[in-house]
Amino acid sequence: MVWNFLENERHQKVIFKGQTLKQVLRSVYLKNDSRDFVMYGKDGYTLDHAKSDGGYPDQIYLRPNWYLLYVQNLAWLIGEKFKLDPTKFDLYTFSKMTKFVSKNKCSMKGIIDYEIAKFLKKKTFCVPIFYSAGRFFAMIDETFNSNYEKIAKEVVDNSKKYLIEQGISPDNIKVTKTDRLVVKTYATASSVKVSSTTEAYIITITP
Repeated sequence: MVWNFLENERHQKVIFKGQTLKQVLRSVYLKNDSRDFVMYGKDGYTLDHAKSDGGYPDQIYLRPNWYLLYVQNLAWLIGEKFKLDPTKFDLYTFSKMTKFVSKNKCSMKGIIDYEIAKFLKKKTFCVPIFYSAGRFFAMIDETFNSNYEKIAKEVVDNSKKYLIEQGISPDNIKVTKTDRLVVKTYATASSVKVSSTTEAYIITITP
């Protein structure tokens, strides 16, 4: 079905308000119409994106309209698959999150985790710190490049700010830290279950 959407310009124009997917992508990513699209990895695994794009694709606040377009497109595809009524799609939460990260120029980490927890009627969500034992490359990166602790603290701070904007009192936001957050559980050859853990901040909304 996805391939059908990519080939069906009529459907694309319905979603993108008169434009094809290629026209939308070109207006978002290409400053010079004579340039072609660059598809990283088309000839196998590559790190080219790290040299030319860096973390740009992950920074939603730099291209909020494109993110919302992506969400709308994804919702349409899911709706097509499960025969849902597209007029009932509610993108308010995504718009709210996107507006916040655009204003504060921050990651959506923590913020989207809160919204997921809220949807699941949970009062707790986590902000992992990715330098746990066993994460060899992450530990090397932590030593020579990224400060994971600092990044996690920034996520926590922005998450708290977002919660306060949603009307939650600072007195009802509790932040704790653990070194035993389970991030993966798997079975060994002898069927023994082993859990991989990491350090994390835990944000709890109290009554």
